[in-house]
Amino acid sequence: MTSCVQSGKGEGQTHERRVSFKKLDEIAQHNMMIQVIEENTRGSNLLDLIYTDEMETIEKCSVRDMTSISDHRAIVAEVMWGFKGQECVKRVTKPLIARLNLRKTNWEKVNAEFVTMDWENIFEACKTVPHMKETLIEIIVKVLKDNGTPEINTQVAKISIPLKRRRLFRKKEKIEKKLEKAGSEKTKNKVLTSLSKVINDIKKSYEDETELSEKKVIQAIKKSANAFFKFANQKRKVKTKIGPLQTDRDLTENPQEMANILSRQYEAMFSKTGDEHCIKDVNKFFLDTNGNSDYLNDIEFSLEDVEKVLLALPNDSAAGPDGVPSELLKNVAKGLREPLWLLYRQSLDSGQPLESVYSAAISPIFKAAIKVNHKNIDQLA
Repeated sequence: MTSCVQSGKGEGQTHERRVSFKKLDEIAQHNMMIQVIEENTRGSNLLDLIYTDEMETIEKCSVRDMTSISDHRAIVAEVMWGFKGQECVKRVTKPLIARLNLRKTNWEKVNAEFVTMDWENIFEACKTVPHMKETLIEIIVKVLKDNGTPEINTQVAKISIPLKRRRLFRKKEKIEKKLEKAGSEKTKNKVLTSLSKVINDIKKSYEDETELSEKKVIQAIKKSANAFFKFANQKRKVKTKIGPLQTDRDLTENPQEMANILSRQYEAMFSKTGDEHCIKDVNKFFLDTNGNSDYLNDIEFSLEDVEKVLLALPNDSAAGPDGVPSELLKNVAKGLREPLWLLYRQSLDSGQPLESVYSAAISPIFKAAIKVNHKNIDQLA
């Protein structure tokens, strides 16, 4: 938003300007907008302003004298609306199974292949439960890829400005040069009219692009709620940053020091086990209780139970650190019920967990205005 304020005379106009300034300030604060012009634009006064809520889009901003056109100095701002066609490389950290495009999977063929596998023979070579799980995920990935499931292209994302919009930008640049050289008032008005038309065409180009992308998102949301959050994150104007954080001495922006501070705070949220609850004699504590009805000696579940649980998974539930999405588990519930039954059965019978080391993604969430104090940050696992 750009606001130009002209100086006037008289007490009435002074009061009117104050009301206008107050209204402008309220609008800016409500929309979290920042005023970027710092140089005077008319004499010793700063009267022409640019407000924005996306500072990263303004690459350069300057003020120039254009006395042939106006007694106000002209504001020239270079705005970045895209990446101008250059390639943007993203680091890939997700497991391979999380990088597969499951929308192009033939689930019928995948399920049929899983059903015909000899899972007991496959798991026989696995020495531990975590090894069984790793083997299962490797087989799932292989079967998916063998049946034509491609990887999502996340390594290189090329964002380019549409050809029509590039032409409009070039046209706008030529008109602006004509405006600087314009002599008579009639010529200036004619050039300004052309410039206004091109600016409106550029604006409409962005509006049409936004409308089209929103329609696509609406269709995608019907299938998965994740599409909404992905779209919302792309449109976020404020990027949350952690730090600096307060230490015993001063503030720190060192990533390792901040990680240690948040780690200590996260650990402090859990109560420590008292001595009376510690297991002193492991053999005695884990005595065989078979035949004693006072103890839960085993957990029985069938292949049908496993399939029922998989089909009941929410479509929009997030994948764990292993990257296995609920969409995959639901679509191959029939084919994976046997290997998962064997996996959990072996885990319960041997007393081995599914993971060698359990891990979780912890997201810091601000709960108060003062962000330098780590106590004002909640951590959601």
